[in-house]
Amino acid sequence: MKKRKKYDPAFKREAIQLALTSDRMIKDTAHELGLEESTLSNWISKAKRKQTAGAGVAEMDAQALLEELLKSRKECQRLKDTCEILKKATAYFANEPTQDTNS
Repeated sequence: MKKRKKYDPAFKREAIQLALTSDRMIKDTAHELGLEESTLSNWISKAKRKQTAGAGVAEMDAQALLEELLKSRKECQRLKDTCEILKKATAYFANEPTQDTNS
C-alpha cells in the first residue's frame, strides 16, 4: 500500500496555476512536477469547484445585502415621515394658547 504524500498548499496552488496556464497537457505538467496525473487533476477539480462555490456565495451575499439595503431605505423613509409629523404636531401645540383652569 502506498503512503500518501503531503504537499504544501503553496506548491498545490502553483501546480494548479501552471497546469491551467500552460499549453502543455495536464499529464505532462504533472510528470514534470513529479506528480501523478490523477493527483494534479483532482487538485484542479477541487480548485474549480471551490471557485464556483465561492462565486455562488458572493452572489447570495450580494442579493442579501441588496435586500437589507432596500429594507433600511424603507425604514429610513418611514422614520423621516414620522419625524415630520412630530415636528408639525410640536409646532401646532406650541402655538396653541394654554387654558388656565384655576380662573
